[in-house]
Amino acid sequence: MEVWIDSTKDCDFDILIANQNFHTNHVLTNECYQEGNSHYNDSIGQLEILFRRGYFSLPTYKYKETHDEDGNPIWACQCRIKEVDNVTNGRSSSKKDSKKQAAYDMLTYVLEEE
Repeated sequence: MEVWIDSTKDCDFDILIANQNFHTNHVLTNECYQEGNSHYNDSIGQLEILFRRGYFSLPTYKYKETHDEDGNPIWACQCRIKEVDNVTNGRSSSKKDSKKQAAYDMLTYVLEEE
């Protein structure tokens, strides 16, 4: 049986205040979001900023924890946005990193649609 943990409160809202990665006209370019770039780490906050500006509803995240043969945790995270016809996934030994991966993939997806 699979158990997913739904979390809409697991957000870093302080990033919203400090983040100034938008261009003057609030247009984001996909080149800004490359893994290894510091913007990869801000992808959760970037999605929240787009929500606050009315582009779409607040992203929701669901988590599933499994374990490898050595008992180490493996986290899977799904990111959904109500208006977006796509679900993105992250997977990592860290819950936080799995969320970053899922958020980054969603951010990339919504930027490519524009």
